[in-house]
Amino acid sequence: MYYKEIEFNDRLNNKITTCITFLTVLGSALIYLWTQIKEYNSCWYTCIYFIFCILNTAMFIVCIFMFFKTYSGYDRPTFPIKAIAIQNTNVLNSVKPEQSEQANKLLEQKMAERFINDAIKNRELNVIKNKKHHYLIRLIMATFLITFITFAINVSINYYESKHVQESIQQIHIQGGEINVR
Repeated sequence: MYYKEIEFNDRLNNKITTCITFLTVLGSALIYLWTQIKEYNSCWYTCIYFIFCILNTAMFIVCIFMFFKTYSGYDRPTFPIKAIAIQNTNVLNSVKPEQSEQANKLLEQKMAERFINDAIKNRELNVIKNKKHHYLIRLIMATFLITFITFAINVSINYYESKHVQESIQQIHIQGGEINVR
């Protein structure tokens, strides 16, 4: 049971790599989105895009904070093998030879009890850690969604403005003869 909980803990800790990867991708996307800020023809477009960039940045900062909160501050019980072996040897050396079998049984029971108690504590800790991990993953997914929406807004505004500017240039070119105003 104890080793099962340790294995479960190791699998849960392997999720850290996935979260770090997602946060790295989000950070790179955030840098890209901030570099795309420019003065659009309409002030509304600039304001909308800027608001979404700020929202995206705030959510990214919350994700990083939750990452540290999710994966730090745990006090995991461990089994001190060397200290227990020394203690057991001292106990067995201090016992009379006719009581050594009874002492062995008592030490075995104490070690089994320690294993079970540590496994229970590990399980409780893993449940808490798992809940925090699920919340973090949901927050990262929401941040990805806001990032994609912000990117889509940027692409849409750029497409609309380039098409609108192109139509304006063609209209001026047709109306003005040889003059091509940009």
